[in-house]
Amino acid sequence: MILAARQLAVYINGELKNLEHVVTLAKERITASKKYPGEIDAFVESAALHLQSFYTASEQVMARIAENVDGTIPDGSTWHADLLKQMTYEIPGARPPVITQETHDLLDELRGFRHRVRNVYTFRLNPERVETLVDHLSVTHTALSQDLKDFIQFLEELTDE
Repeated sequence: MILAARQLAVYINGELKNLEHVVTLAKERITASKKYPGEIDAFVESAALHLQSFYTASEQVMARIAENVDGTIPDGSTWHADLLKQMTYEIPGARPPVITQETHDLLDELRGFRHRVRNVYTFRLNPERVETLVDHLSVTHTALSQDLKDFIQFLEELTDE
């Protein structure tokens, strides 16, 4: 378990750096959409894909935690929402909650948006909605990063025992 906890901590730290980069890219695309209004569609679509990437990467981190620590990943048609909720629960004797309810709610909004991006034409996305989500992405990133850093601390304490 000690080696697995260390490996999981290293993985999460790496993903935190990647998530930070995705936030930067999404913001740059929105800034560019204002600077070059004739190309707004391309920049909004790119920002939307970065929003999708942010949630997908976050979900992959949570799935790795669920698999390696909880021993189970939800399945069925609602598994994405169920996994997100699972991360708010304490698993007695195994782990504390991975994310707060606030972080859950922020990520859940992105989960819904990701579903939309995957299931509609990107040219049908509302540019104002994408911009709003990008504007809120820093808050989401900060909340998720803090929660995951707290979880890494928990993993490191396991390896110290």
